[in-house]
Amino acid sequence: MTRRESHIQLAQSVADQLFATERAVDDAMCCIAGLTQSLPAKAREAGFAATRGQAVYDRLVDAMAAQARARAAVVEAHNALADLQTESVFRSMPIGGGTKDEKPGTSGRLAVVAA
Repeated sequence: MTRRESHIQLAQSVADQLFATERAVDDAMCCIAGLTQSLPAKAREAGFAATRGQAVYDRLVDAMAAQARARAAVVEAHNALADLQTESVFRSMPIGGGTKDEKPGTSGRLAVVAA
């Protein structure tokens, strides 16, 4: 394996982990939102008064806010990695996918996610 191939493999590995992290953060947000959405109907089904369980909603709002901050931090890390790529030996290497619908490594440079 040449040095360039080794660098491409290394950079692609980082890109793959970055995209997996982005998916995991988004999936966690969806799970929190899904739980929050399901609770009012389940509470009615259980016969709970509207005055019960507010602390649960408060904690889920806290969790969603924390997850949104985590997502913003991952986006910032993505931007920093893209900057690092352009300022290093990796600047001329095709890395990652341009959209979430494409497989990593199929369409050019490491693309910055839209926030």
